[in-house]
Amino acid sequence: MSRPRPYLDLRFLGGVFLIVLAVILAVVALQRSSATAPLAAASRPIAPGETVSEDDLVAVSARVPGDIYLESGKLPHKAVATRPIAAGELVPRSALAAQAAGSDLLVVTLAQPMPTGVARGETLVLWAAPARSGATTPDLKAHILTREATYVGPGSSASGAVAKGSIIDVRVPTADVEAVVTAQGQGIPILAVQGGGEQ
Repeated sequence: MSRPRPYLDLRFLGGVFLIVLAVILAVVALQRSSATAPLAAASRPIAPGETVSEDDLVAVSARVPGDIYLESGKLPHKAVATRPIAAGELVPRSALAAQAAGSDLLVVTLAQPMPTGVARGETLVLWAAPARSGATTPDLKAHILTREATYVGPGSSASGAVAKGSIIDVRVPTADVEAVVTAQGQGIPILAVQGGGEQ
């Protein structure tokens, strides 16, 4: 009987080595795919227009595709919620927007429903549109109250017909708050224009 040739032993050992290497690589790949970055979830209910801080969030481990949700510890500076976020809900990046410097949250009653297709976080131009009955004076002309109202969502107290968009929550630059509040207090009709207005 002939003795086994050495090169057969080398081929056998090489095959075993390749199998072991493939198993190791598969285990490493599985561990990497199973690794999860901590995501941010709301620790309490957050209403639209609220400023969100790290104290309002908790870190949770979850496997989700893509970068839809906010990673823990990566909250944008002066972030504001653009929609309701339930307690325990993972925080979508799309549910946050940067808060404009020097802005205040207002509830505004509109004389007409909101323009169709307006999404939370979009900029609205608010117009005062006084009724043109009686004598015409410069004070009765339609004029812009603010060009930089950020739409937060339907009014938090909205119900029934109001839910169609006649009452909205907006963030208004502090410098324009007085004009908006005064117009509302005087009962002057207010209209919202999507992303436009006189320049």
